[in-house]
Parts: sequence; C-alpha cells; structure tokens
Amino acid sequence: MKNISATFIVLACAATPEVVVAQGAETVGTILPACEQAAVRDLSSPLASYCLGFVSGIGRMATYNCYSDRTKFHPNPMLSATGQASDGARLQAFVNWARAHPENWDLDVASGVVISLQTTFPCEDN
Repeated sequence: MKNISATFIVLACAATPEVVVAQGAETVGTILPACEQAAVRDLSSPLASYCLGFVSGIGRMATYNCYSDRTKFHPNPMLSATGQASDGARLQAFVNWARAHPENWDLDVASGVVISLQTTFPCEDN
C-alpha cells in the first residue's frame, strides 16, 4: 500500500508543471505576455517555451494542410497557411496580431494562432 501511495504522489508531482502551463495559457490575452517574451528569444519561463511550441505546432500543421491541398487532399481550409515562414516569423505574426486585436483576447489560444497565421501567411495556390 505504501508503494502505491508513493507512486501516486510522484506521478501527481510530475504532472504539475504541464497543468500549470496549460492553465496559464487558455486565452490569447493570458498567453500574450509569454509569447512576447518568446518573440525576443527569452525562453526562461515555461510559458514562453510553451507558446513557442504551441505556435510552431499549429504553424506546421497549417503548412501541411496547405501543401496537402495541392495533392488533392482537402483539409479544413480554416487551418491552412503557407510554409514560407519560420517558427520565429509565425510567433511574431501571432504577437503582432494579438496586439492589434485586443478585442480577441478572450479567444482560446488555438483560434487566435490559427487566425493570425491564416491572415499573415495565407495558403497560396502554386
């Protein structure tokens, strides 16, 4: 019984950082300061690193969707962006969009990232 309790405590403590990061990044407005920090290459906080990874992941998925459309795979057009942008450019695009649209600070982060990438780097037919 003691081993089971000890294992539970270790697992609970190990999961805590991810939970804290996710809870701090629910909306565009709550993640914006961390993304601004990441945009100047300061990844000293877990939330700044989370922002960079989050934007990068959505950006890569959007790029995949853009290229997939060219091969007659029809992904959701709302999640498509060109592949001509680096992760740093994608992050800066999100920061710029968020600063320019404080009326959208209550949006969930994923929606804000998608909108910012889609408007800054539209998927072009080539």
